Amino acid sequence: MATALIYGRYDFPTLQQALGNADVDALAALEQWARRAVVVPPGAVVVDAHVHLGLDRDGHVLGAEALVADMDANGVQTAVLSMSTPGVWFGDIGEARRIARYTNDYAAELCQKHKGRFGQFTALPLPDIDGSLREIEH
Repeated sequence: MATALIYGRYDFPTLQQALGNADVDALAALEQWARRAVVVPPGAVVVDAHVHLGLDRDGHVLGAEALVADMDANGVQTAVLSMSTPGVWFGDIGEARRIARYTNDYAAELCQKHKGRFGQFTALPLPDIDGSLREIEH
């Protein structure tokens, strides 16, 4: 069975608002890239490798059921969850470790509850090397 790997689904007007008065040619190139058609062979498994944990395509917070419904509506079999910017580091080692652990445990819970629907990229409390190594071990 074929697998089609896609990297997110973007809403160009939102990107344009976020970029503000960026170079017009760069925006045009970005729009062309963002609106490209993803050709998925019949019967292929679609894996979206760019899904921010708990957010829909428009940046709204979603619960697990809503996230699965969004995936189903867009033909996505599996979503790889990741932390959104700015990540977990805000200058406090203990807080970064707590946020990373909470985020990773929540993502792992989604992976267990919805077998085959989710994968995850682990959040690390970088630049805290010791905390990051402990999180990888966990």
